[in-house]
Amino acid sequence: MDEVSLNTDPVGEDDAEDFEFVGDCAMTEFVGQTGIIQNPLPPAVAMEFETYEDVYYFYNCYAKEQGFGVRVSNTWYRKSKEKYRGKLSCSSAGFKKKSEANRPRPETRTGCPAMIKFRLMENKRWRIIEVELEHNHLISPSSGRFYKSHKHIGLGTKRTLPLVTADEVQKIRLFRTVIIDVPEKLKGLFEYEAIRMALTRTVYYSLRLEEFEAAWEDMIQHHGIRDHRWIQTLYEDRRRWVPVYLKEIFLAGMFPIQQIEVSTSLFEGYLDKNTPLKEFLDKYDQALQTSYQLEALADMDSRNSSYMLKSRCYFEFQLSKLYTNEILRKFGKEVEGMYSCFSTRQLSADGPNVTYTVKEQVELNEDRRDSMDFEVLYNASEMEVLCTCGLYNFRGYLCRHALSILNQNGLEEIPPQYILSRWRKDIKRTYILDHTCSGIDINNPVHRYDHLNKSIIRVVEEGRKSQDCYKVTLQALDEILNKIHLVDKQV
Repeated sequence: MDEVSLNTDPVGEDDAEDFEFVGDCAMTEFVGQTGIIQNPLPPAVAMEFETYEDVYYFYNCYAKEQGFGVRVSNTWYRKSKEKYRGKLSCSSAGFKKKSEANRPRPETRTGCPAMIKFRLMENKRWRIIEVELEHNHLISPSSGRFYKSHKHIGLGTKRTLPLVTADEVQKIRLFRTVIIDVPEKLKGLFEYEAIRMALTRTVYYSLRLEEFEAAWEDMIQHHGIRDHRWIQTLYEDRRRWVPVYLKEIFLAGMFPIQQIEVSTSLFEGYLDKNTPLKEFLDKYDQALQTSYQLEALADMDSRNSSYMLKSRCYFEFQLSKLYTNEILRKFGKEVEGMYSCFSTRQLSADGPNVTYTVKEQVELNEDRRDSMDFEVLYNASEMEVLCTCGLYNFRGYLCRHALSILNQNGLEEIPPQYILSRWRKDIKRTYILDHTCSGIDINNPVHRYDHLNKSIIRVVEEGRKSQDCYKVTLQALDEILNKIHLVDKQV
């Protein structure tokens, strides 16, 4: 960790729109005769590129196709001045600094959240680790050519940009059953229980790559299982399922990082490998409908009921105003866990970057607890906090160790970049259930909600067409609301 430092001199927000790469990079299977990527795929987590410039070129081509500009929000450097991390944003991200000029230019930015984050991996390729595709403003493909970042986008030649194709992408295999279901592969071995416990400790309690490698070597040597074929296969696939290898990827709850966790599929109980093709679409649709209904019920629960705070910690109070009840219950466990972090001390300081160690009592198994040291890097000027446990990338909210350091440094609120829109209870769903074929079940609150929502949108669309329509719509809505209140009183 000492060799890595956060960039203290990021690309300026006001100048970043002019940042552009001119070079011979393009993309396999999507390069036209002009050298421009044709119909580029949307960016996705785990996409890999050869160079920093290739990532920019790919995202810029995608942006032009969609109709928005690109800004380099930040670039992080090692002490050796080598780039190791970057963030590209929509050109409407953030807000311009206030100008003292007599006639300042009007604000054109909207604080748009659309962006990608990427970093240099051990294999020297650049991997996308976080993606936000949604914009908070209108975008149009016809306006893409007007942005500065697209001005010289056609200067590249037809050298292929080696993005891993769909067939080659090594998708993260959720080996959630490695140790739990994760036993018939080991039961024939002598000292099975001891091997299972050693495997569990190695997988779930290694904080660094070197710790995992050393613990794995010690396990196979101590138990004499170096030639066990299944164990060999697990090790060969370690980069696709061991948490310590995946903590740089933003997974937001999709990957189990503890032994007791189980990651279930949306389609579990509906589809399996034996589902005949003629039933596939119906079962697929049933699974989606159930998922939408459960989500809508959870939305209503979060909007209509208050979350019972478990502590007096202001972090929890802050998020209770914003987040859904379900994510608050999960975050509450981290707040409670702050009290098991019994010791924090400063290890080192390098400019604005201060490294702390946080001790925590953890439960290794039912009969044994032990203390573990977690390193937390804190940068006060950037309001950035990084923990070796990697919980933020795994779950999408800060861990107890990071919270302890923020609290120790006098922060009363979680920095805004760690508050994700995906967990907010006021987020608007982008889909509306269509019950026109199957009819409305008026006993189902989800059906009632979605049908009313769909109906009111049609009213709004008509009401916005003119001032007269607008006034009539407002008057009608007031009358409807008064009638509903009368019904409520009668009930």
